[in-house]
Amino acid sequence: MKITQIMYTNEAAGLSCRGEERFLPYGEALCLAGRAVPTARLWKKMQDDGAAEFPDQTGHMDGTCQLMQQSFTPRKAVYELYRTEAAQQRHIATITLEQFPRPTAIGGHKVRGHIAVSHPLTPSSTAEALSLAGVLDTAGQIALGLGVIRLVYDDTPPVADDDAARLRDELAQTQAYYQTLQESYDGYVQTLEQSLREWETRCPQEDVEKRALPLPDDYTSRLEKALEGFRVCLAGGSALWHDKVRTRFPHWMILENKHFDVQKLQGADVLIINTNHTGHALVRKACQQAASQGTLVCYTSRYNLNAAAADILYALGE
Repeated sequence: MKITQIMYTNEAAGLSCRGEERFLPYGEALCLAGRAVPTARLWKKMQDDGAAEFPDQTGHMDGTCQLMQQSFTPRKAVYELYRTEAAQQRHIATITLEQFPRPTAIGGHKVRGHIAVSHPLTPSSTAEALSLAGVLDTAGQIALGLGVIRLVYDDTPPVADDDAARLRDELAQTQAYYQTLQESYDGYVQTLEQSLREWETRCPQEDVEKRALPLPDDYTSRLEKALEGFRVCLAGGSALWHDKVRTRFPHWMILENKHFDVQKLQGADVLIINTNHTGHALVRKACQQAASQGTLVCYTSRYNLNAAAADILYALGE
């Protein structure tokens, strides 16, 4: 059945219109007296129990609504909506959903389905009209919601609620998979860090390059003389490398990798960067500061102090 073949009439609101695409959202969710509820949930409740009760959160906000299924046939379903307040139950409206075997004229239009809100409660005063406005609107919400399922979806709730459940399941599975990947990544990083610490402990800096050809000169002494009187800063390298440098060159300024303070570079004449065990952010900040103040930058990737001194002397042109 096409949605344009449905007539919706609401005596409480004085409405009469033929179904259009704007009816379809009512098949997904509706507002029950101020609360958003999936239509499929209300439909299943009525199919299983034949009744549903919910608080009226409109008007004076102290009432309770009851929706009762009076009859349900392959062609027609009738519901009654009641509101209880201060131990007094009042009939609000009758909701009728009807499917015709052939196009039937209603309100000047030939349609195959009819959604009707009839016999509404007539307020006796302005105050009562204000207090009942919400529940009368709820009657229209229920009529359209159940009507779309009964007449458009042929008694099958729309897939919106099922899709939401499926998406929630997919989200939960994705989050679980991501958590597994995160744990694996964290474990891998911890393993690498532990291996690096063990390697640095087993291999003192002076033994790292044993397989290289021995250097013919004491470059550390030459470097000490070449940089005498200069303010030298060192960035990069491991903690063990820093300890070795402090022992041999106690007057050099060591820039920590984790707590890098670019202000310590101010006034430095030479910046030495060990490209091992360092980060791009540290190197970038250090080089930017050095360039801004005319500091000479030298690079080395050696852990052996004598080999590193040779690299630095070469960069200095010594």
